[in-house]
Amino acid sequence: MLLPDVRGIGAEAAAPILQDWESKTFGRVVRGLIDRGHFDSDFAAGLRTIVEECNWRTWNDAVVRWLKEHAHKATAKEDVTKLRWLDQYLGGEDLEHIGRAVIDRITEAKLALGHRNATVNRTLELLRAILRKCVNDWEWLSRAPSVRMLKEPTRRIRFLTREEAQQLLAALPEHLADMRRSRLRLA
Repeated sequence: MLLPDVRGIGAEAAAPILQDWESKTFGRVVRGLIDRGHFDSDFAAGLRTIVEECNWRTWNDAVVRWLKEHAHKATAKEDVTKLRWLDQYLGGEDLEHIGRAVIDRITEAKLALGHRNATVNRTLELLRAILRKCVNDWEWLSRAPSVRMLKEPTRRIRFLTREEAQQLLAALPEHLADMRRSRLRLA
């Protein structure tokens, strides 16, 4: 993570920005050193406790925990596919930095790929579910950002197959079947 540019904004305005950057960076560095085995086990355990109490959690931490807790779901494989796609936008991101702007960028990117609103909403629902878990169950966040769903059609439009059309015509009385037959030819 690069040091934020605070030149020209004054010491009072720069202090909180630098402190936030410093605490996040420190947490990442300490976690990385612990994971690579740079400390003896007792010291590493103490540091791990401190880091966990400071709540330095990333999107990746949330995804790993979600997948462990929801491995039994019938849609677990679909979740993995959606999470892999989301990783390009959220991978390594601090949970506290996931906000409305990031979610809007994800929505626009999914729409730009040509997906319909319903498909985009399934991805957003998974994102929202994970963020809510971070707040309500895991207590990693104090609040989750709002995830607005896109409008979907209230009913599904489906067309009859040839076999279904033939069954419909066979079931109708003759006078209705003639009208329906001409209507099916027009469509």
